Amino acid sequence: MTDGAAPINQKLGGGAGQFAFRRVRSQANPWRWLRKMIFAVMVLALVALTAGMTYEALGRLSDARRFPVRGRMADIGGYRLNLNCTGSGSATVILDSGLGDGTELDGRPGRG
Repeated sequence: MTDGAAPINQKLGGGAGQFAFRRVRSQANPWRWLRKMIFAVMVLALVALTAGMTYEALGRLSDARRFPVRGRMADIGGYRLNLNCTGSGSATVILDSGLGDGTELDGRPGRG
């Protein structure tokens, strides 16, 4: 049989043997896939964390340029507070905004 049929069968047989060997090899280390997935999730979390931190830093810089501080910054017990003194007279009115709200009041205090 020198018509070339024998080498084809040998190649197919060799390929099937390698396939079976790969299956046995993958079953020999079942934790390898789990380790790769945990590593991929950790890398993805690190990339997301870095992107979030960069976004926040750029946002703070942008806000600092768009909304300059009016008045002066006062150090009160380790906290920096914006102190804007306007007007004259003996009455003192303190307006304190919370939860990240701004202090923009259109130049006049609220009525109530």
